[in-house]
Amino acid sequence: MAQTSTDKNAAAEPKAGLAALGDDLAARPKRYVTLLLIAGTLVAGIIIVRNLTSSSDREASDKLAENYTSAVTKPEGAERAAALRDVLASVQGKPQEAFVLMNTARAEREAGDNSEDPAKKLEHFKRALEDASAFQGRFNENLIAKIPWRPVLQPGQTVPTAPAKLVEYCRTQIAWLESHKADAAETPDARLSATLTLTDPDGKSHALELQFFSAEAPQAVDNFIKMATEGHFNGSLVYAQERETLESTAGRGVLMGSVLARVAPDRQDLWGGNSEDAGFTLPKEANRLKCKRGRLLMEKAFDGVSFVGISPVNMLLLTKELPRNDDRTVFAEVKGSDEVLTQLDGALAKKDPQGHVDHCAVHVLEKPWTITAVTVTGSPAVKPAVPVLRSFKLPAKPEAKN
Repeated sequence: MAQTSTDKNAAAEPKAGLAALGDDLAARPKRYVTLLLIAGTLVAGIIIVRNLTSSSDREASDKLAENYTSAVTKPEGAERAAALRDVLASVQGKPQEAFVLMNTARAEREAGDNSEDPAKKLEHFKRALEDASAFQGRFNENLIAKIPWRPVLQPGQTVPTAPAKLVEYCRTQIAWLESHKADAAETPDARLSATLTLTDPDGKSHALELQFFSAEAPQAVDNFIKMATEGHFNGSLVYAQERETLESTAGRGVLMGSVLARVAPDRQDLWGGNSEDAGFTLPKEANRLKCKRGRLLMEKAFDGVSFVGISPVNMLLLTKELPRNDDRTVFAEVKGSDEVLTQLDGALAKKDPQGHVDHCAVHVLEKPWTITAVTVTGSPAVKPAVPVLRSFKLPAKPEAKN
């Protein structure tokens, strides 16, 4: 049969779609194998690059975490601050910078508190102030810069943020150190004295003459004078012995001034404990006064387990010299009265300790002594550079112990 023109046109038209691709593949198989290899190589390269990038990020993140953990676990503040500065240099402009900067400031402050060299103390406090101020200026939208550094414990109480508190603390320490370039002379303030009258369990009165170190601890001295003048110590108790360890039988000082001892005489387990709240705290005053027998120290204050400052009422009267301060503020000493200190040291305490807090054991006295009165004569020669916002308030009476 003869071929028509229509059939000829159909035969001449090229194939389209998969049919054409199939014919071309059959005609030039090597070309398509090459194209597939190139495409496969490109895809594999993209996957490898992405995986390498992710691995690099993970390695960098792991290295940062390792360096930070190594820094914050160093026991000494100076070593921790130096290590954190290395970490800080590696997180410039990154989300972690604010957190590391604040912890560097805290480490520098701790280094300043713990240093025995006045020049080094000053250097650390200046660095801490610089870091905390930089945090306030650059990261004022960070939560650390917005929320109070601890819960508000009393109505109307103003609690600053952690950076603001650190800035104020460092400024106070720097001002004191710069005005006291020489070593602490341990010379009492000649313009100020007080008589602390104690009554023992047998009803006998004992008058202790107090001398004060207003130049070395102006905040603590100023607070003691105000609290004493307002009568806050009257009727409070000398309620416990402090001992070195749970197993120790000898005391190293007696504790006095607990506000809970006044409002809850049946809750001896709470006296002087971490739940005490007098409405405000004092800043820690790092001074170089030695913890000698007869010296009076303001105790540390806690909010649960967190150290929040110095208590305005709880005190420790040393009956034995201590090798270290333990961050409490030495502010006064008893003149003479060695016989009374010996009696207090020998007062009978309960065998089982009330608790074991901050490297010491607290044993409540079987028969507490009472602070009958505190009479102040004169005024301090040195007053605080930054007055403390005082808002003393007796705590609510706790529930009876089951």
